[in-house]
Amino acid sequence: MNEIYNIRKLESLKEYLNQRMVSPRLLNNPRIYEILDEISDEFSLIFLDEEMKKILDEQLLVEKDGTLRYLKDNKRVKIKRNPSGIETIKEAFDKKDSSVISEKRLFDNDGIEYLYEIREGNLNWEDFENNIDFIPSKKIRYTRDNTMLNFITKEEVGKFVVKEHVIQQVPYMLQNLKLSRKDLLRIGNSGTKIDDLCGFLTNSQAEFDTLKELFNEDKDKGQEEIFKTYCNYNKRFQLPTTYENAVAKRLGINIEMAR
Repeated sequence: MNEIYNIRKLESLKEYLNQRMVSPRLLNNPRIYEILDEISDEFSLIFLDEEMKKILDEQLLVEKDGTLRYLKDNKRVKIKRNPSGIETIKEAFDKKDSSVISEKRLFDNDGIEYLYEIREGNLNWEDFENNIDFIPSKKIRYTRDNTMLNFITKEEVGKFVVKEHVIQQVPYMLQNLKLSRKDLLRIGNSGTKIDDLCGFLTNSQAEFDTLKELFNEDKDKGQEEIFKTYCNYNKRFQLPTTYENAVAKRLGINIEMAR
């Protein structure tokens, strides 16, 4: 019952934003319900009645291009379209030292996250409140490989640029096709070659050989096995299958034959 109620609540919020002229690209992206759920939590939304709409009318700004923006509890959020899909930018202000931590995420039209960027810097509260950008003192960018979705490249941007590959266990990485700082800490750094990556994850030669075959970009079998493992993981633990079609499409796999 609670799940049904939540779906109805999010659908009502989606329709409200549609009437406010939020970009259709945002509202039709597979990520929209996740985004709406976060907005609902931010504003403690229970019922979208007239009183609640008045509050949202005041606090949710919709720009001419359909971008959605709001400031709430020392955090500013922007959700907008881009040529490949949508992007979300969340920036948190710390009044103790006027520091700002920004998380930027880019999702394609299938809801797959292909870039996650963390920026850190400083800004005074007045500029933060007025949506002024800041010059980052530190920037780390993670990008996903377009063909092998479990491969992530880490790039530290600053006085010098350092690039390295990091990897996570395939089912966990693909589960929601979204990265987070917590997830990335679990990944760790594991080298720049496929041999290094496989060695990092395995404990025997047999495991190493199997994993290397799965991660071999030149073999269709590897991608199919990754997809099967992903689907089995979802089924075994009764996890959402929302992005199975998107993963199959990206890897060029016939989803019915692979299952």
